[in-house]
Amino acid sequence: RSHSAAYSVVAYRTAYLKANYKPEYMAAVLTHNFSDIKKITQFMEECHRQEIPVLGPDVNESMFRFVVNEKGEIRFGLGAVKGVGEGAVEAIVTEREANGPFKNIFDFARRVNLRSVNKKVIESLARAGAFDGFPDCHRAQFFHSEDNGQTNFIDRIIRHTNMVLLRESTSQMSLFEESADAEIPDPEIPACAPWDKLEMLRNEKEVTGMYISGHPLDGYKLLIDQVCNITVGDLRNLQAYRNKDVCFAGIITGATHKYGKTGKPFGTFQIEDYNDSYSLFLFSED
Repeated sequence: RSHSAAYSVVAYRTAYLKANYKPEYMAAVLTHNFSDIKKITQFMEECHRQEIPVLGPDVNESMFRFVVNEKGEIRFGLGAVKGVGEGAVEAIVTEREANGPFKNIFDFARRVNLRSVNKKVIESLARAGAFDGFPDCHRAQFFHSEDNGQTNFIDRIIRHTNMVLLRESTSQMSLFEESADAEIPDPEIPACAPWDKLEMLRNEKEVTGMYISGHPLDGYKLLIDQVCNITVGDLRNLQAYRNKDVCFAGIITGATHKYGKTGKPFGTFQIEDYNDSYSLFLFSED
């Protein structure tokens, strides 16, 4: 009985927090489930149901954990982005709090420690959309290459930053007797087409484990609502639909071709919708 009483107190207090501090409560729940992508996806859906906006990561607003901004919106935690460690996030947040928001990608690169925030970290942040708030900047530009893939814009940013920092640290006169304080102009941001929606979402999911800016099925939602009578999750209980026609929709996220012991071909593919994923098998001609 004492155990039940203790749980009832916890349940009551939790319900109070969820009812009166919705964004803060959901941000705490999301942070607590950092390592479980499936649970985070479920809680993101719960935020959507409660009409609490969950924004993507942003180097000028995000912290290591999920936090609530001044508008009551949940901001995705930088620590939940794959390839971005706690040391890198600490370097970004410490500099931002000490000297104000970052103005652009060049200002960001000059002010953070590039040993902590290295090329891999910048790539992950760019894929996740953490630089989307910078003017005249979109995700595809960071990976644009003008020399057949040898170097991309991120390489140019790092090389330029190292030149600027070297100039500042040595305080030498240049070949043309210019002052050491003369600024090295920032490289031009490459002109290239933005990623399409599917490419953007694919990269986003690769580094965060989920779709934040939207979902590949968003363009078909009306059709899905009108035509489909089960979801991908319902495939786990097909016995309930025996001798019935079923229709479901999803996006294929992986497929493999294999051969059985007798040499007959078969294939497997993974399909997922808004809430779940499932593996299906096809044999022979199918």
